[in-house]
Amino acid sequence: MDSRSRNGLIIGGACLLAVWIGGALADGSVGLAAMAAVISGSLVLIWSRCLRLETALLAFVLAGYLIGNRGFAQIMPFPGLPLLFGEIVLAITGLIVAVQSAFRRELPWKNDRLNGILLLIITLGVARMVLDVRTFGFWAVRDFATIYYIAYFFVAQAVTTDDRERHRLETLFLGAAAVLPVIALLFQRFPDFFGTTLTLSGIPVIFMKDDLAATFLLAGLFPLLARAGSLSARWWRAGAAAAALLVGLALLSRAAIVGFAVAGTFALLGRQLAWVKIALIALPLGLAATIGTSLVQDVPLRDSRGYALYEHLISIADLDGSGRYESTASTDSGDNNRFRVVWWQSITARVLEENPVFGLGFGYDLARDFVSTYEGVGDDFAVRSPHSIVFTILGRTGFFGLTLFLTLVAVMLGRTHTAAKAARAQLDGAARALSWWCACWVILISACFGVVLENPMGAVVFWILLGLAHASTKAVTEAAAAMKSAESHDPSLQTESEPAIR
Repeated sequence: MDSRSRNGLIIGGACLLAVWIGGALADGSVGLAAMAAVISGSLVLIWSRCLRLETALLAFVLAGYLIGNRGFAQIMPFPGLPLLFGEIVLAITGLIVAVQSAFRRELPWKNDRLNGILLLIITLGVARMVLDVRTFGFWAVRDFATIYYIAYFFVAQAVTTDDRERHRLETLFLGAAAVLPVIALLFQRFPDFFGTTLTLSGIPVIFMKDDLAATFLLAGLFPLLARAGSLSARWWRAGAAAAALLVGLALLSRAAIVGFAVAGTFALLGRQLAWVKIALIALPLGLAATIGTSLVQDVPLRDSRGYALYEHLISIADLDGSGRYESTASTDSGDNNRFRVVWWQSITARVLEENPVFGLGFGYDLARDFVSTYEGVGDDFAVRSPHSIVFTILGRTGFFGLTLFLTLVAVMLGRTHTAAKAARAQLDGAARALSWWCACWVILISACFGVVLENPMGAVVFWILLGLAHASTKAVTEAAAAMKSAESHDPSLQTESEPAIR
């Protein structure tokens, strides 16, 4: 077929598709139009050789969950079909990676500890879910999302093994992270617009959950500051990072703040001090703005956001909920601590009683004992997650699954230490690799005290960033090893800097 005939067929097919989509829009079905727009835009990028389809789709869900948050997570592209963007993109990208691996005659995972422990967790989850689906039906499949979202790690790892695609995905993530503070502020200022006007089929496109938004803001701070050069040479990154820090703290998420402290420690181990400089500049300015606003509006300082942040910080150690807090934004801090502790104790007791090895299974109502124990919770309590990925894993898969999860954490610690050593040695790309690990730690620590990895908003972002962090660190260490090997064979290539990381 000649090119003119082929182009005519493509144009004719596109016109028919446009008419079909127009009819769907007239009937109020916007999901098909949205999917067509995403696919068409991706095809244009692919044909222009700007972006691979897998990279475009990963960037799409990253930006969607970072900025759209809970709103984006609730959008169903096809009305009546319970498929969300997280599942659709995972199916498409997973199939692409599987086919590409088959053509290359290789497995879609690597032979290392991180890949191995994740495969073990998935295997245990699948075995447990196959048994549970007979008992709990749809609820087992829904709860199993905590496990199957791990597949995003393997997709992201496969895509970002290519240096060019990795840098493109990094750039797209940084763009979303840079605008996130602005979107978060606008959402706080104009909630009605986002809740009732900016909607698709009645569902808000952007609807931010404060604790998750704070987690993403503080997680994005480290990649924003990871590029080489002075802060003045990347002023827009420094400004976005400062805004992310102030807005993230102002949202009063204690879990995100603890995660930020842990990630900051890892950054310091890699001698990455940019976030400290940002904090030393931004925090005094934020405090001054808080005091100034209180004085201008004649509001008591104890009712200010700054004092609420102080009380939230000191309430972290108030495990029994006995503390008294004066700020209206902090009055529930102690109760929230007790809420979690009682729930975690009830799950542990039930697992020990019924099945300590393999847990209670996917679909089991982990809130059953908690509802009957905790004061003030009625029978209409519908939350299924115990606000901790640790106790979710324990409840679903028992101490065997918890052991695998803790092993995963240990492996992540080892890989983060490797990235920190590479950053201290100032290897090319090491600072960026460490920044992705820091972002992962903010999300993971936040998941230990909130509902994060049990839903697509947090899980999809975390597993993609973990795959990106692992691939980045691998690229740095392999480049260092190749350089060392070349120098050992040719002494003329030896330099005084950039020692290899073992």
